[in-house]
Amino acid sequence: MPDAELSEPTLSSTHRPGAQAVGLLRRHITAALDHLAGPRPSGARIHAARKELKRSRATLRLMREAIDPGHFGEADAALRGAARQLNDARDADVLLRAFKRLRDAFEESKTPAALEPLRKLLQDERRTAAASMSRERLQAIKLLLRTCKQHTYEWSVANDVDLLTAGMQRTYRKARQGYRAAREAPSDERLHAWRRQLKYCAYQLETIRSVSAGKSAKRLHACTQVADVLGKDHDLALLRERAAAADLEASSALHVADEIRRERAKLQRRALRLGARLYRVKVRQFEPLRRH
Repeated sequence: MPDAELSEPTLSSTHRPGAQAVGLLRRHITAALDHLAGPRPSGARIHAARKELKRSRATLRLMREAIDPGHFGEADAALRGAARQLNDARDADVLLRAFKRLRDAFEESKTPAALEPLRKLLQDERRTAAASMSRERLQAIKLLLRTCKQHTYEWSVANDVDLLTAGMQRTYRKARQGYRAAREAPSDERLHAWRRQLKYCAYQLETIRSVSAGKSAKRLHACTQVADVLGKDHDLALLRERAAAADLEASSALHVADEIRRERAKLQRRALRLGARLYRVKVRQFEPLRRH
């Protein structure tokens, strides 16, 4: 298992911040590889590896202004490609948990047997996802990550704290734009895009917490809170699609759709309410790194 201290590495100071950020990127990739060790990693370890890859991409965005654009594009494509190949296994586990929460929300008159076709479909998908994670596929993912990590040693990185601030402002701007787009039309795609940028913001705030300024700790808590709410909404959106594909009786299918709709409406209202407070700060006023 990976060393616990690899899970949330941070900048130790504002001295040579670019070099530190590259080192943190490598550590996240190493942690992801450690989680994927062995011939058949568990669902929990695959989920942990995906989180490290998200942290890797957030760290890469933190230093975006400090490295060559070509290097950024190559590394981001590699990390994104590796994460996508782990998505099916993650979704299968998460959807079963979302299904259990949904089943608990049903009235007593709705017996578990009424939802059995949906449970069976989700379990079959989890088995299929597990079987698709072959030794060859894992080896290809790990090779992609090792190659990405090795290439970082060839990078020329600028050590200017203002460039890291610019990277964080870029991420914050995209998250703020994502919030506004979701507020105007809360489609599945817009809500998910907003959550993705929120997670990048949260991971970047984690990375700089030792050298952060002002209200960064509060912003981190707020980003994490909104992202968690949007994560539950996204899981229900996926569950709605699976429910439509399951062989449910008409009354059960209608009840599932209604329950998901009601729960998603509550989650989205809460996310937008929290987002309104989170994005009061304009981009040019967003300076989370301490200056000396």
